[in-house]
Amino acid sequence: MAQLNILIAGARRGRARRIRAVLRPLGARVRIGSFSSVAMEESDVVLPLTGFDTCYLNTVYPEHAGTKYLVPDAATFALCEDKGALTRRLIDEGFGDYIPTARPGQEAVRKPRVGTGGALVRVEPAAPPVEDRAWIYQRRLRSDTEYAGHFLVDGQGRVVLCKAIRYDHGPEIMRRGLRSGMGKPADIPAEHRAILGAMLRAIGYRGFCCFDYFVVDGIPQVLELNARPGA
Repeated sequence: MAQLNILIAGARRGRARRIRAVLRPLGARVRIGSFSSVAMEESDVVLPLTGFDTCYLNTVYPEHAGTKYLVPDAATFALCEDKGALTRRLIDEGFGDYIPTARPGQEAVRKPRVGTGGALVRVEPAAPPVEDRAWIYQRRLRSDTEYAGHFLVDGQGRVVLCKAIRYDHGPEIMRRGLRSGMGKPADIPAEHRAILGAMLRAIGYRGFCCFDYFVVDGIPQVLELNARPGA
């Protein structure tokens, strides 16, 4: 894929710098600045960081909506925020082999359905027999490597950026927050790109996103889909 010129809104510079640090290793050329007409023309993709940014772009540059600046619609964003709803949707779409759902009575990792809540994650000896409104139970996996798979999907649903950051991970625990050191850029194998890209098409995703996943026996196991750059 050709190198992308990405413009990030500069109003929240701390957050913009963190996102730039994520995107640069993926092969993108990233600039933080204002949405001037010159900057807009020089950029392939524009990343708004706030609702105000999006409203401004919609007002001043409506011709670029869905092309240069891309954000998931409200329903898709809400779906990604609710891990339980996303799990059900992906299973219904035929991706059950790539979702580590815990069966009742199976050892599981419990995490909040909504929000990050890394400190609230717990290993449970047995998943409950019924769905919980507050928690999601994922099958406990053993892996020492975690992947953050970054994707950018254009207005036509095409993946135009796709790269992973590979992290060493605390042993035998399936949750975020145990990364060891800085991650390293890694290509996503074609078969994994196909699976993850198909998930995004199935839910109608547009814009930047990040899959948090492990690979077990060569098969990706998706823990979360974040509707933003960065895991």
